[in-house]
Amino acid sequence: MLSKQYLNLKDADQVKRLMIFFASFIVMQQIWLSLSNTGFGAWWINDVLTQALAITIRWLTADQVIVMGSTLQGAHASMNIANGCDGVDMMLMLLAGLMSAKIRRRHQCFGALYGLMFLFLINILRLCGLFWVLQYQREYFQFSHGILAPFLMLGATGVFYAWWLAYAHQQLFREPS
Repeated sequence: MLSKQYLNLKDADQVKRLMIFFASFIVMQQIWLSLSNTGFGAWWINDVLTQALAITIRWLTADQVIVMGSTLQGAHASMNIANGCDGVDMMLMLLAGLMSAKIRRRHQCFGALYGLMFLFLINILRLCGLFWVLQYQREYFQFSHGILAPFLMLGATGVFYAWWLAYAHQQLFREPS
């Protein structure tokens, strides 16, 4: 029989973990906002994200794309990768969730490492999909960009987080063989 746990805000430990989540997310978000308009932010978008996106598009499709800074130029359209489209918000949300989770530090660190790699790949696939929609189905771009793609990132973050917590708790309570 499955038991359900409900958030009881009278429980001091749960309140503390909730506060850790919000505080760490806000602090990391503010740090990222201060870095995003610097050379580091430009490096992240122009050299890491956009280049990885171009390589992935060329690998997945026969489309040729040209990278110009934060812009991908295709045969039928160009797409600019701006702050906010880089997936960092969801990465920070995952990190804040892991920092506030009641799991071993080792599981927090490995969860962060694997989670950041996973979200980076999901974000690249999301951007590939958006680029394809912009190139070939432009009438669906606003819906895809404004509603569908953000839910994909949020859902992927939530699924990874839930899966990782289940894995970490299984390891914590696993009986020795």
